[in-house]
Amino acid sequence: MTSFGRDRLTFVISLLSAPMTYTYLPLIAIIAYMLLQLAVSAYANSKIKSETDYLLAGRHLGLWLGSFSLFATWFGAETVVASSGAIAAEGLAGGRAEPFGYAACLILLGIALAGKLRQGNYITTADFYRERYGVAAEKIAVLLMVPTSLIWSAAQVLAFAHILSAVGHIDLNTALLIGTAMVVIYTTVGGFLGDVITDNIQSVVIIIGLIVTACFIVAQLGGWDAAFSLITADRLNVLSPDEPVWPQIDEWTIAIVGSLVAQEAISRILATRSADVARKTCYIAAGLYFVVGLIPAFIGLAGYQLVPQDFYGDGFLPRIAETVLPQFAYVLFIGALVSAILSTVNTTLLSVGGLLGHNIVIHGWPHLFEKEGSKVRLQRGLVMFAGLLTYGIAAGGQRIYDLIESSSSFGSAGLVVCLVFGLWTRRGTAAAALSAMAAGVFGIAVFQYYWEWPAAYIATLIFSAVVYWGVAMLSKNRLIEVGR
Repeated sequence: MTSFGRDRLTFVISLLSAPMTYTYLPLIAIIAYMLLQLAVSAYANSKIKSETDYLLAGRHLGLWLGSFSLFATWFGAETVVASSGAIAAEGLAGGRAEPFGYAACLILLGIALAGKLRQGNYITTADFYRERYGVAAEKIAVLLMVPTSLIWSAAQVLAFAHILSAVGHIDLNTALLIGTAMVVIYTTVGGFLGDVITDNIQSVVIIIGLIVTACFIVAQLGGWDAAFSLITADRLNVLSPDEPVWPQIDEWTIAIVGSLVAQEAISRILATRSADVARKTCYIAAGLYFVVGLIPAFIGLAGYQLVPQDFYGDGFLPRIAETVLPQFAYVLFIGALVSAILSTVNTTLLSVGGLLGHNIVIHGWPHLFEKEGSKVRLQRGLVMFAGLLTYGIAAGGQRIYDLIESSSSFGSAGLVVCLVFGLWTRRGTAAAALSAMAAGVFGIAVFQYYWEWPAAYIATLIFSAVVYWGVAMLSKNRLIEVGR
């Protein structure tokens, strides 16, 4: 080994064995990580020639590239930060649908929707509503999906700001502004291809970081036997016996059914090479999500005694990591957390830009965007606009888990009904779709906020389906009468 090699190894070892100081090294790691993101985005930018390149990477995603990208996108801040804290306080019941419900959603997506959506060669989910139900349905679908994506993105950015605030010792508002700006810049430059490449890098960082974190926590608890002995049977109940059953089932339904129309996941499906690859991508991503998602769940189940109860919640996992991890492991943990967050944020920003740009602006004024270059410039501008909206929502100060629950239930019931019926039946025209979408918004407003039903989302889902089918049958009868 050369003198330079020995000196560099000595320097690295000294860093790894240094006393715990969380002010500089994790912050330097995050900055270096963001610079890597920018480098990947710059490379991806050179490959962007059209709107399809910018939004779907030219539809060239293979099985493993697509699977790890979908996993990284789905594995967001709520999986790592929010669910582990909730599980520490209440057992598996506290995590509600993590990781089981969202993994089941991906499986259902692969079985019921992925193949048919990919066969349609759509650029966005709203393209399906346009082709199947008409322009009005397309526009309303966008208006319902965009808030969902923005709330989802805001939840991730808020989690990122908490990390920047902790490791950089800056106030949360400043951290939120810096974090949002960093994400918006590299997402705007790299588009979907940059997103996918970094997703795969982030997947590796997430897996390694969480495994290392879990191992140190187990060591702190006295070994695997001691750790598992702390997990009592009552903490393994997925439904809390101390709470009514229907509200808990409703939350599972939101995770499994309400997330089916998430543009963030469907964009990965639409970007794959074929319908078969699209289906298999969902299955592999579901397996990854379930297995890796068990790690923060295990940390919550076994590590709850390592921190005071005051930290049960969004701050549980960062606090326990700061308490028990040596410096190098803490940096890996921060890397895993940041990776989980960033892989979701850039996807949601692209989704919002795609929906607004492709389905509202370009479809509305096609003569202004005849050249692909003008379409790409429009999409970049709307990604930046989406970043501003995300910052505004995140600055509202809601808890991460509250933001996630709000995003999955807003208007999604009607969209799911229209998507499933539209793909699998020939019943229903524009009138049925528009009525079901309206029922989805009206239903959640009445059942959840006015009547405060314990299973408001399930009721809204049934209400939307009944309205869709009723209007479809009524329209069919009218057509028969006209035919006579």
